[in-house]
Amino acid sequence: MRAQELSESLPRGLKHLARTLETAKPFDFATSNRTFRLAAPDFVAPSVISEVGRVAPRVRIEWISSLPTAAHELGRGHYSSGPIDLVIDSTGLSIHGEGRWTRHKHGKRKRRGWRKLHIGVSDGLIVASHLTDERVPDGSIAPDLIKQAGSISALTADKAYDQIDVYQAAIDRGSTDLKLLIHPRTDAVISASNQAALRQRDVHVKSIKEDGVLVWRRTSDYYHQSAVENMFFRYKTLLGDQLRARGEASRQVESVLACNILNHFRSLGRPRCELVT
Repeated sequence: MRAQELSESLPRGLKHLARTLETAKPFDFATSNRTFRLAAPDFVAPSVISEVGRVAPRVRIEWISSLPTAAHELGRGHYSSGPIDLVIDSTGLSIHGEGRWTRHKHGKRKRRGWRKLHIGVSDGLIVASHLTDERVPDGSIAPDLIKQAGSISALTADKAYDQIDVYQAAIDRGSTDLKLLIHPRTDAVISASNQAALRQRDVHVKSIKEDGVLVWRRTSDYYHQSAVENMFFRYKTLLGDQLRARGEASRQVESVLACNILNHFRSLGRPRCELVT
């Protein structure tokens, strides 16, 4: 019975659908002003938007990031949760402004900007990261990197981190035998306040004045700072020296994903070197 009812109404429905399609206006890319919502990772947005702008200049695109919330977090599964030897520094990653189509359409000049990626490294792994504007001082981000790393047994950093707030943050998160190897500034002097956070710094300043900075770097193990420089070299060699995402939130995600990728590579193994001569 149901099949017979459908056999009578189906032809009428198909005819109605055919008439609707015949009278519908064809979609014209060049004149359409419709809005489309697309969900995809942000790193593919520039190429898609550029192509849409070329063939459909009046169409509006609403971009929805498809990246999960977990992508905002630096993975912590590859390294120990105990006190670690932390090395921190920052590097610049380039960003680009308007795409080629927008510059062609509106006559805008190409902008080239920068973001600073601050990271903390321990045993070949990135244990802390923070992406900021290029104008943010390195020392102001150090407490956050130290907090992300958790408990630390040593902190190594260059002259940009020779600030009381950095020393205090390290003391607060450090073990009882914490070793601080923050390079004193060129004009550094011994502190007159005798603050606990600055006692190791005063020892370094005295050593540099007596023996010279090169001797201090060699005898104090300051050259461990190269661990973070090697990480930046790996980052830019394997993943590039620019951020591809267009939005600030998406750039944050991109930088964290990049750090997680490098950590995954490290978890697969690394060369073992032995001195033979």
